[in-house]
Parts: sequence; C-alpha cells; structure tokens
Amino acid sequence: MKKNTTKQKQTKVGNRENKTASIKTHFNSSKLKEFKCQLLKIKSYLTQEISTIEEKSLKGSGRDGTGNLSNLPIHLADAGSDTYEQDFSLGILEGEDAELKEIEESLDRIADKTYGICEECFNPINENRLKAIPYARFCTKCKQAMEKK
Repeated sequence: MKKNTTKQKQTKVGNRENKTASIKTHFNSSKLKEFKCQLLKIKSYLTQEISTIEEKSLKGSGRDGTGNLSNLPIHLADAGSDTYEQDFSLGILEGEDAELKEIEESLDRIADKTYGICEECFNPINENRLKAIPYARFCTKCKQAMEKK
C-alpha cells in the first residue's frame, strides 16, 4: 500500500480549493447579503467578548476587588485560583479566535460567490444548516462523516 507524500496531499488540497472556487453559490445576492449581515453581527459580538475576556484575564494578580494594589501578600491558593482563571479564559479565547477565523473565511467565500458550497463533496450546504451555523464549511453528511473518524 502506497502512502501519500506531503506534496501529493498538497496537490489534493490545491485541487479541492480549485474545484470549490469553480463552483458558485446557489444563493442569490439578497440571500448572500442576509448571511453577510448575520456573520458581521456574530463577528462584532465575538470581538467584544474577546476584548472583555482579555481585559479581565490579563490583569495582574495582587489587586483587590476595586483593582487597586493590595498591601496584603498574595496567598498561594489565591495565586492558584488566578492562574486557573487565566488558563480558563485563554482557552475560551482560543475557541473564539478560531470561530472568528471561520467567520472571516465565510465572508471571503461570500465575496468569491462560493459561500454555501461544501468543501468536501462540493454540493450545496442546506440553507437551514447555514442559518444555524452561518460559517459552516461542510454539509451535514460530510461533517458527520468527519466526526466519526
């Protein structure tokens, strides 16, 4: 059995991108505008959320409830709680950053008129799926197959 080399994999990915680019969306410009507005609203919300989380999680420890430096030494348990909260917040940030990237790519697909085309099978993605997850890149069938792997 022959293994795929990196170059062969890149060629397959490149071919997939070329094929997706050649297949145009089945949505009219009015519908694309609706999806674009929905994506921009989500993007705005996530950007605000990320800003708020960064602000809260990246504050230095050793502050009291008002944000002023405390004269009391930091207890190890408090330092551990601060570290846990920062790690937790950073995990949330990673997920929201990934979602923002997906939204940006969806906006690019709208501009390219390839929005709503499954990147795996090249069939149209169901409109109801896109209403639920407007940055979906795969149809339900392909996404389920990927999750099983």
